[in-house]
Amino acid sequence: MVRAWKQALFIVQPETLLCWHRELFRVFWKHKSKARSSKPRLSHETITLIREMAANNRLWGAERIRGELLKLDIQVSKRTIQKYMKQIRATSSQWTELENLPAQSCGRGMGL
Repeated sequence: MVRAWKQALFIVQPETLLCWHRELFRVFWKHKSKARSSKPRLSHETITLIREMAANNRLWGAERIRGELLKLDIQVSKRTIQKYMKQIRATSSQWTELENLPAQSCGRGMGL
């Protein structure tokens, strides 16, 4: 037990106190943001299905894909679908194909 408050009191510099605070803050948020488990929350088959639907149906958005998955009793959030769609849409681009077309097929060079 502490006999008197003077025995428990010790003096620290402000820099030391700030250092302790920063370290505690860093440890707290590192623990707080750590993933709960290392396994993915979606099954591999669901991720593959999302990627396949996004690649085959270019005009479908995340909400449409989510609706189709709900018909199959697969609960997935719109944001999760967007995450996997972004990976598909970034790798395959139709704009690069359009840019590589000859100028005549676009109406240029034909006197227009």
